[in-house]
Amino acid sequence: MGLMQIIWGALFGGGRNVVAETVEAFRPNAEASDQRAHARRLAAVQAAAEEGRGSGFVGGIKALVRPFFALSVLALFGFAMADPTAFAVRMAALAAVPEPLWIILGGIVAFYFGSREAEKIRGVRAGDVVAGLSAFRSARQSIEAQPSGADYVLGAAGGSVDPGADNPALAEALTLVREIRGK
Repeated sequence: MGLMQIIWGALFGGGRNVVAETVEAFRPNAEASDQRAHARRLAAVQAAAEEGRGSGFVGGIKALVRPFFALSVLALFGFAMADPTAFAVRMAALAAVPEPLWIILGGIVAFYFGSREAEKIRGVRAGDVVAGLSAFRSARQSIEAQPSGADYVLGAAGGSVDPGADNPALAEALTLVREIRGK
């Protein structure tokens, strides 16, 4: 008993684990490795967030693009109403711009807004989509299980209401529907 106690005390005594320390020389500690990897990922995410926002000035400029486009179009309408001749002159100048230049401008605007939309789409999780689809399917099945208004009026749902009793035009329409359905 004394020999085993000495051996166990040498291996695991004093809050040490000689076996674990020896293994760590050949294989890294999984927990410490995960902590280092998490710290690297966190730093990368923070750097990407800062890069996406930019400085306060650049972030403000990025946030003003869409409102600038919308307000510019509204300003053009106001300018057309305020001074129609000057507006016509400027629109004639825009008509003189060559088509390839318009294509380039359209590509720039499309890629700008398209990248913003793609970024938002990437933010949607697959689980959210699956949950939405399953909710849609269950709602569709419950709607299909319900009798329609025409079935109820025609008595297919067990209803005995005859709305044509007080309305001759409705009674005639119901008669035509019953003839078409063969009932």
